[in-house]
Amino acid sequence: MSVRFTSGGVGRFGFDEANATLDAADAMVGRFGDAGKPQLVEMPKPIVARLTTDLGDQMFEPGAANVRFRVWNWQQVQVGQGPKRKRIEVAANGKQATKFGEMPAGRAIQLGGTAQVGETVILFRIMSSDGRPWFCFSGRSAAVGAASLLAITGTSEIVPGLFRYQVEPQYINATGGLSPNSTQPAGVAFNVYELSGGHDQPLEFDDPPSRLRVLGPVKGPVVGVLSSDPRGEVVWTFEAPSPLGPECSEQAPQALSTLLRGNIS
Repeated sequence: MSVRFTSGGVGRFGFDEANATLDAADAMVGRFGDAGKPQLVEMPKPIVARLTTDLGDQMFEPGAANVRFRVWNWQQVQVGQGPKRKRIEVAANGKQATKFGEMPAGRAIQLGGTAQVGETVILFRIMSSDGRPWFCFSGRSAAVGAASLLAITGTSEIVPGLFRYQVEPQYINATGGLSPNSTQPAGVAFNVYELSGGHDQPLEFDDPPSRLRVLGPVKGPVVGVLSSDPRGEVVWTFEAPSPLGPECSEQAPQALSTLLRGNIS
């Protein structure tokens, strides 16, 4: 605190005016800090939260092509006291994204890595230019080039002979069965064999006139490699020959046609 005056003055500027001026100066130092003293910086307190809803790609960075950020709803969690062991559970009176108002206020921005509903993350508060609160976190790191056994859970045909696969990482358990591998992200996959056009595998034949046709997508577990852009959608690739079947032209002799069809009439 500055020294105060009890007497004296210069013309109409007396000790009362001097003390009022110093009081104002002290108030400003308290607000903005004293340059002569080390300042205590209050660090934002992180929130441990569980991701509850994937809101999809909601943010686009102008001037940077295809730069998107995924946005999530979340609920704060706490350590619960179970009968046998402790557990991480949703805090009944904790913070949550929807309490901050309508989208997008209070939502969590995924800055990188991978994440899925139900995961526990550490959120840091970040403000937008219009004063609305957001939160941000970094997802699990998924190194490009990591390999995993994959279960194919769905397919869709993009063009004839080329499929987009939905896959979930798996591992082989002690009984020889498959179990989910939660350390790797689920996503889409493409068959390199299909992308390459079968590596120039001939499908048309002249003697006898016939061809091989793709019967459908690959089925069953495959070994895949994580091949996605770390900031984009999760994409796996795998290599497996497409299931092929013979198809004879109308000009093929009946005996050869039957032979190519495996003697099935």
